[in-house]
Amino acid sequence: RNEMMFDEQKAFIENASHELQTPLAITLGKLELLMTDEGLSEGQLLQLSQIKQSLTRMTHLNKSLLMLTRIENHQYKETESVSFQGLITAILDDLTDLIEYKELRVEVNALQDFRVEMNKDLAAILISNLVRNAIKYNFKGGEIKVVIRGDRFEVQNSSQDHLPLDVERIFKRFHKGEQDANSTGLGLAIVKSIGDAYQLDVSYRFKEGRHCLEVRDKR
Repeated sequence: RNEMMFDEQKAFIENASHELQTPLAITLGKLELLMTDEGLSEGQLLQLSQIKQSLTRMTHLNKSLLMLTRIENHQYKETESVSFQGLITAILDDLTDLIEYKELRVEVNALQDFRVEMNKDLAAILISNLVRNAIKYNFKGGEIKVVIRGDRFEVQNSSQDHLPLDVERIFKRFHKGEQDANSTGLGLAIVKSIGDAYQLDVSYRFKEGRHCLEVRDKR
């Protein structure tokens, strides 16, 4: 009976998140259309912009919660031998504009390829979340260093405030610290959930003024 109730609860969470996607998308579309009305005052446009920002955050939050549920329900069945070196290179290329905008120096030190049997889409999300964090919470002109070894990889970034993060809370859902009020607080929770699903240990340390997030194969 407990197993049945647990399965029903998981199904409800996924269904509820899925059903929210359509009305959120429709509302955002109508709001964007309304914002093109030339008769709106500056104050009205500002209010609509704030509403749009809240709805966009809600959409991202809903998608992230749905992804977490699917990961924990083991719904990403397809697996293959994923080259983390190849994915990291591709993701850094995709984020070139953002990296250049913040004038960040990026160094990739690939000592040996890190390969894991897992879902390739989830591997890309894991890497992307770590790299985007390293960009987002860096200062203009800062540094990002990626180190790849046979059994692990690590993303390091210079720190805005030169203070360590709360290692007890950074992987918990909805933890955002004080840096970004618009964050969903789920990026590192998703990284941790993906790691747990494939026996990958995700850890954090603060070293020589740098935030260091490491993903290590526990097998």
